[in-house]
Amino acid sequence: MNTTINYAIDLGTTNSVIAKCLSGEVEIFKNPVGLREVLPSVVAFKKGRVLVGDKAAEMWEKSPNNVVGLFKRKMGTNESYFIESTAEFLTPIQLSSHVLKELKNFVYNNDFIDDIVITIPASFDTVQSNATKEAGKAAGFKEVLLLQEPVAASLAFVNKSGFDLEQEGIWVVYDLGGGTFDVALISIEDGEMQVIDHVGDNFMGGTDFDALIIENIVLPKLKEKGAFENIESQFKSSKGKHNKLYYELLYKAEQAKIQLSSSNVVEFEFEIEDDNGEEIEFYEDITVEEFNSVIESTVTRSIDLINELLDQNQLVPEQINSVLMIGGSTYIPLVRNKIEQETKITPNYSVDPTTAVATGAAYYAGTKSLITKKELEVEEKQNTNSEVSNAAVLVKAAFQKHTQELEEYFTAKIDGNTDGFQYRITRTDGGFDTGITDLSNVIEQDLPLLKGAENKFNFNITDASGNKALSNFTSFTITQGMFGILGQTLPADICIEVDDVEEKETALEVIFEKNALLPIKKRLIKEVGQTLKKDSNEYILINILEGKQHVSPASNKPIGVIKITGKDIERDLLKGTDIEITVELSESRELKVYTYLSMTGQEFENLFSASERYVDVFKLKTEIETLAENVRLELNSSHNEENYERAAELKKLESQIQEMYIKSTNLVKDDTTDTKYQLEDLKRKYSHRVDEISSDEKIIHDLSNLEYWFSHSESLINEHGNEKEKSDFIEFKEKVKSTKASGNRLRMRNLTDQLISFTHDIRWRVPKHIKSIFYSYAFEPLEMYKDQKDAKKFIEKGEKAVENDRIDELKAIINRLHENYKGDISDKSFDNRTGLV
Repeated sequence: MNTTINYAIDLGTTNSVIAKCLSGEVEIFKNPVGLREVLPSVVAFKKGRVLVGDKAAEMWEKSPNNVVGLFKRKMGTNESYFIESTAEFLTPIQLSSHVLKELKNFVYNNDFIDDIVITIPASFDTVQSNATKEAGKAAGFKEVLLLQEPVAASLAFVNKSGFDLEQEGIWVVYDLGGGTFDVALISIEDGEMQVIDHVGDNFMGGTDFDALIIENIVLPKLKEKGAFENIESQFKSSKGKHNKLYYELLYKAEQAKIQLSSSNVVEFEFEIEDDNGEEIEFYEDITVEEFNSVIESTVTRSIDLINELLDQNQLVPEQINSVLMIGGSTYIPLVRNKIEQETKITPNYSVDPTTAVATGAAYYAGTKSLITKKELEVEEKQNTNSEVSNAAVLVKAAFQKHTQELEEYFTAKIDGNTDGFQYRITRTDGGFDTGITDLSNVIEQDLPLLKGAENKFNFNITDASGNKALSNFTSFTITQGMFGILGQTLPADICIEVDDVEEKETALEVIFEKNALLPIKKRLIKEVGQTLKKDSNEYILINILEGKQHVSPASNKPIGVIKITGKDIERDLLKGTDIEITVELSESRELKVYTYLSMTGQEFENLFSASERYVDVFKLKTEIETLAENVRLELNSSHNEENYERAAELKKLESQIQEMYIKSTNLVKDDTTDTKYQLEDLKRKYSHRVDEISSDEKIIHDLSNLEYWFSHSESLINEHGNEKEKSDFIEFKEKVKSTKASGNRLRMRNLTDQLISFTHDIRWRVPKHIKSIFYSYAFEPLEMYKDQKDAKKFIEKGEKAVENDRIDELKAIINRLHENYKGDISDKSFDNRTGLV
């Protein structure tokens, strides 16, 4: 009986593959029809039948209205495709499920596959990931685990026969597939891989090369042959005269692209009716020089992303072992040549670019345990069994999770009293058993392993009566003969939107930072920013976003919102009340949010599983126009301030946004391509950059403020601090260091507030500082007080208290002036607040 998932699918934009790993050996399943390892990700509908793969692709010319491909590019959107023969609209999720079902048919050994690993681009956001999981469920899989494609490719590389451990180090994975591009930094040490960092573009791949052939080579030649005034919109609009022909031509362009990898010229042929009703026969040669000229800028951009990745990780090419070339588009000679010439890093072609992702995913599936419902019930029962001893045993175990050896050294330290306890280690297949052994504070054991397999062990501790003792460590797994991944990384920051009262706007507070290892969990304590009355229409928003932590909330992608209104609460929620928010991310990026209101004792829970996002063309154009205007204003401001370095960067950005705007003006409302999603993605990237540039000076101000209060705190600690305060200040030193490195303004201001409070507590017991606090209020203009008469009276009393050294009286006067002072930022309000601070 299998104890691991074993099966994996590379669900690609243009081709998909299914593989299985058993005992360390991977098998790529072949299509029973044609015996090809890859299945074109194309779906067609004919006389009540669903065709997938080559047979579906053959229908492009005969029945283009019933054929759909490239739908992975719209995964996670609300787009759907109309099928003429069935008069139905199908989503990318439904179409992907047909591909997944067809791949099941490749498996010839009658295995019933309940669980599967499906690969996704590393740059896929949470909504796209959710959509992929949903497609897996729609295909009949009960459990779907997601694996990032560069990770899968790396696992294929390191687990292939003959991998030399001396190759351990850092390498780049260059994954240029049919629809997406990822470049990742991978390190391997002591048999385990780790993703250091990655960047990518979900709209860069072979499909874009196909579109460039049509738009930059075919269309200019076509316009010379007939009357085609609005040919672009006629191609791309769902109501366009030539919309279906456009997708047929994309298929032809893909075939031409493949041929140009081994030929210098290829024929391109089709028929089309022009605006005057004349039939035009298009028959032209496309040369490799023409092809290279239209794709070169895209290939250059992919190399720029490699350099960006190295720069942000302070690495130079000499520190990189090689560039692992993955994805069908890496067969293109221009891609290979430019990588070798411009990166100065040795390219590595040791794994098959088209099947490497599926192979690596299968290795991963071969190490992932199957946990059945029955096993979960048994484990839960064991944890709640009334016969379990009340004694708790803390175990600290050390062992290699992945090893090339056939025997692994296991050691554990036991905290606490071990008298009267025994332990037993058993391998679940029955091949190894230590027997019942007296427990000591140190355990050492050599564990024999099954070759090329996952070896699962149970570790049981019992008391003198044979009852199971409560322990933090009950089982573990060692995989022999295969390298494993230390953990998948988060591709972008996950943030919560909170109120920035000082700036009268909302801001982002990071929950999980990019490249954090999954799974991950965090507990936040926030305060209610304003009283929420029972039965009112007021609300608190828990808004979770994905993107960058240093930008405005509007620039990031929303994942989900929990809205708690006055009608949801059982009693008034007072300002300053704590809200406990627990955020949990699984390895497959399932996001769960638990919210606990301490004042009412109520809990709210939500699993954010949104699988589609809507992009309105008109709204997109408006947002791009607004972004362009913001850049112009920032540019004018930079010139006025004679900040020419900042102005130069903004000028370059203005040019890029103008280019994006021109593309957006060509969009029609019913555009059937993925152009609007590409532009929406670009808009967010440029918005991020504008936010970062415009916030640079504000960051300098906040950083300066933080450094001042840190320095001031240090002086006070040295002069007046007690032992506890000195100990607390050591923690502040570390917080200041990490906060400055983060560049997050909200974190800087929050830490500054903590330092101000910290110093206030010290100053509040030192007479000379108490007098100084009083004078900071006394020197304020009376206009700064709500009740000027009252303020004047207490300032006069304070001066007498200072004169007579009555410190306790002076403290009371300071409190009265503070309450009367108008400058308290807690009274500020603004629109669109979340209610969280």
